[in-house]
Amino acid sequence: MAKAIVMTSKDNVATALENINKGIDVELIDKKGNTLPSISVCESIPAGNKFALHDLKEGEPLVKYGVECGTITTNILQGHFVHVHNVKSDRIDIPAPIITEILDQMHYREGE
Repeated sequence: MAKAIVMTSKDNVATALENINKGIDVELIDKKGNTLPSISVCESIPAGNKFALHDLKEGEPLVKYGVECGTITTNILQGHFVHVHNVKSDRIDIPAPIITEILDQMHYREGE
């Protein structure tokens, strides 16, 4: 089973510890290695990237490592990829062409 880590109980995203294929059940662990309830991902998630632990609504904060670090820009369903295409950073304004380039470099196609 694929693994992902949830750094704090406040987090609303998990970080993939390996490449995760669409439709796979993912074992969630906390930073101490304790097992948390697993969830299924709905898109392929590259290692080191984030996915939603539960449905996230537009306007909600993105919380990772226990810190609000961005704002959700469109509703994100549980198990979906969380990245620059659906989150606005609180720290840096990334222009749309750069977002497109980032996603192209990752070969990301929504829903895959």
